[in-house]
Amino acid sequence: MGNLISDISNIVVGLSAACAAFAAWKGLNTWRKETEWKINHELSHSILVNIYKLRETIDELRYPRIAPYEMEDIPQETIDQIGDEKAHYRRVAYAYKNRGDRYYNAKKELKASRLEARANWGNSLEKRLVTMDRMADELLNRIGKYLTAINPETDDSTRQLANDQMKEIGRVIYDWQTKEDDWRDQLDEAQQQAEDFIRNKLERGKG
Repeated sequence: MGNLISDISNIVVGLSAACAAFAAWKGLNTWRKETEWKINHELSHSILVNIYKLRETIDELRYPRIAPYEMEDIPQETIDQIGDEKAHYRRVAYAYKNRGDRYYNAKKELKASRLEARANWGNSLEKRLVTMDRMADELLNRIGKYLTAINPETDDSTRQLANDQMKEIGRVIYDWQTKEDDWRDQLDEAQQQAEDFIRNKLERGKG
């Protein structure tokens, strides 16, 4: 009888230990999932916000009108010395420089999040941002050509080359806020692909 009680006791102790081990494993697994979800959620939210900030600066770069407050305040005395054409170029270049600075600052903020995303998710996000990167580079390149075309100090042959490309330059650098804008449509599609991937990371249990 004593041996039977001892055996039953050993079984109960063994089962208790197994149950405790299972509970501990389950608790650890739940904690890991919660931690992973929290990391994905915070990182995804940060990246989304930074993408929206970057997109705002791209839209600002493409805004077709330059407000007077954006332009360099050139004294009339200086204008009299350099002439109206050079003064106009300086005002426009000054505005685009400031718009470009805001773009580069937003890009810098997003870059930090992208590096963290690469460490956690591999290159999955980077593949979905390639098109946005390429289009932003194209925009800046076209703005540079436009500024070259209106710069009075540009040599005639270079200016003529830029002027010959003005139709394509204008298609990229200006958003007239009309329904038909194939460049903006392409950018919207590229941004949406990145957003869809990121929003999946925001869903609990995904990632």
